[in-house]
Amino acid sequence: MKISKHLSAALIMAIGLLPALSWAENRVGALTLSPMYGAIVMEGDQNIDDDWGYGLGIGYNFTKAFGLEAVVNYVEMEEEVTNDDLDFWNYRIDALYHFNPDNALVPYVALGAGVYDLDSDQEFMANYGVGLLYYVAEDVALRADVRHLAAFNESNLENNLLYTAGLKFQLGGREEAPAPVAAAAVAAPVDSDGDGVT
Repeated sequence: MKISKHLSAALIMAIGLLPALSWAENRVGALTLSPMYGAIVMEGDQNIDDDWGYGLGIGYNFTKAFGLEAVVNYVEMEEEVTNDDLDFWNYRIDALYHFNPDNALVPYVALGAGVYDLDSDQEFMANYGVGLLYYVAEDVALRADVRHLAAFNESNLENNLLYTAGLKFQLGGREEAPAPVAAAAVAAPVDSDGDGVT
C-alpha cells in the first residue's frame, strides 16, 4: 500500500508540473469522467482504521457553472479490535457549482446525498465540500476534492472526511456562443457650414 501511495503522489505531482497547454474551460453539455484516488478519515467512535481507496465520478455540465455527478467510492478498511477486513462503499449524487468556469483554474463547491455501505450496514448520508480543477489540456483537468460525509444511523450522526485527487475528462459538449456585440452607431455626415458639401 505504501508503494501505491508514493507512486500516486509522484504521478499527481508530475502532471501538476506540466504547463497549461490551453486556457481550457468547462463546456456546456459535456459528459465528465473522473477517476480518483484518496483516503477516508473515520470518526473515532466507529473503531475503524483510516485507509486509502478509489473512486469514479460520471457527470454532466448543464451550464459552464452547474453540473450533476454520480460518484462511487470504495475503500478496503480494517476493524481496529478484530482486525477484520471491511468493505466501505459510498454511492451519491452531487450538485457542483463552479466559480470562474472560463479559466484554467476552476474552484467549485459541492452538495449531495446518497448512501454508504460499511460491510453490508447501509446508512443514508449527506455530503458537502469543496474542490479545485486545473486544466492541463482542453479536455483534461487535475482534480482535488474534500468532502464531509454525514451518515444518519439509528443511534447517532457519524461524521467522516473523504479527500481525493485525480483527473477529470470532458467528452463532447459545446462552447457557449459569445454574447452579441451591438453595432456601433454610424454618425450621419454633417454639413456644418451649409454649403452642400459634408
